Amino acid sequence: MKEKQKKFKRFIQLLVLVFLISFSPKILFAKNYCGEFLYDLKTNFNELRPNDVQYWSYNDFGFDLLYKYDVDKEEWVLDKSKEGYLEVNRITDETVIDKINIGDLIISANGEKIENFNITDDKEFFDFFEDNEEVNFKIKRNKKFFEVKLKKKDKSLMAPYFDFYVKSIELNEKSNKTEARIVIDAQEELDKEFGLTKSAMKNMKVILEGQDDYFTSCTFEVEDWDENSFANPFTAKFLNIHRIDYNTFESYIAVNAYDPAVDKSHKETLGWDDQYATIDYFSDGLYVFNNDFNLKNFPFDKQKLVFQVKNNFHMTDGLLRISNASELHLIDFVKKKKISGWNMTDGSLKYAVFKDPYDINLYDSALIEIDIERKYSYYLYKVILPILLILMICWSSLWIPAREIESKLTITIVCLLSLIAYNFVIDKDLPKLEYLTTLDWIILISYFYATIPNFFAIVSFNLKNDLQLGPKIDSIGKKYGALSYILIIFFIIVFNVNLNPDNAAAVFSWMAAR
Repeated sequence: MKEKQKKFKRFIQLLVLVFLISFSPKILFAKNYCGEFLYDLKTNFNELRPNDVQYWSYNDFGFDLLYKYDVDKEEWVLDKSKEGYLEVNRITDETVIDKINIGDLIISANGEKIENFNITDDKEFFDFFEDNEEVNFKIKRNKKFFEVKLKKKDKSLMAPYFDFYVKSIELNEKSNKTEARIVIDAQEELDKEFGLTKSAMKNMKVILEGQDDYFTSCTFEVEDWDENSFANPFTAKFLNIHRIDYNTFESYIAVNAYDPAVDKSHKETLGWDDQYATIDYFSDGLYVFNNDFNLKNFPFDKQKLVFQVKNNFHMTDGLLRISNASELHLIDFVKKKKISGWNMTDGSLKYAVFKDPYDINLYDSALIEIDIERKYSYYLYKVILPILLILMICWSSLWIPAREIESKLTITIVCLLSLIAYNFVIDKDLPKLEYLTTLDWIILISYFYATIPNFFAIVSFNLKNDLQLGPKIDSIGKKYGALSYILIIFFIIVFNVNLNPDNAAAVFSWMAAR
């Protein structure tokens, strides 16, 4: 019986094999395009030089200008101040760092006002000047004006695309950490002169009988790709990072080839009229960052989340090239996504020059800044309002006759214990701070005002036979108790807002004297 079962099983396997050979020869004998491409790069490494990268020409004065996305026009436009001045977006040459800063406004060039330059999409600002020309710029920085002379010069730098998108954010204030899911999409473009492009053109082209030719996309493990020292567009790292959750991490390298003679649609959409290849790095995972929050205005505070990446190459060798996709995604993220317990009010993508205190070299960096404002309704309705109600009950003891001292003290002591319980409720969700927040001050003052009726009760009991002084003391407490409490709380809020105006929520920011 077992022998018959074995023979039947072999017969079924033979039938399946015959079917595959007869009807699916392409599946069995398909060419391993990616394997041959990788083998070609390894065996002909010295000839193809797959570790070479593209250098890009920067012909400028050591800085570039700020562009903003116009939602109405759905296009990127040169950003201008209300006065029509141009803003410095980033530094592209470290030799001008002491002369000009990111955020400086350009008022004029060689005495000619900026608004007189006919800047269009086809003629950019730098096109108005000759190569190696020295130009005297008038600059406005904050409220100060000065002039600086800069020279237009051409330089070649590594500048792979490095886009990064924040997908989700979760804050843990107890541990002072921010958990963010971030996608990195970096790309290196190589023209037809590169060996890697030549190999891709030779090995990745798929030719099928009766169908149009096309180039396959090859995907590789990042570790395997880096082991062979091939070019990798992932040339930056995050700063202020606590750890990476590799259990959630996904990454790969993808190589794509393009030929306008094969892919005519690609030529029409991107305008490429020559052969080229791209190396794409993609990663998606959870990063944990250290917070640096100022909580003195808590719970009426706002904070700034910063996610900064630093280029691994010195500024003299390369720059980060962030595409418009990163800023468009940030705009959409701020508009549509949520952070538990917070409102996102604004987001921006900026460049910055990074200087490590232990390194003499300067690095290009890019950072995403997201302004968030705490949803204070929970603390207003579930903490502060109950505290006020408890104090009202506490101070209501003043209307009890002086001889009922047991009743008065029972009310005031129960109120004090309730305030202590509320303090524990708030404290468990916050880090241990070396300073008092606005809410801490409110609770501390509330403690003080919860104890005052105890003294009123004792004093009025001892003066119950004094028909003048006893009622007068009770009258003072009834008239000025609540008023003095409200005035002190108001002063505390105003004081903290003025000490930390940048961290005050919009509802109280008007109190800042600036």
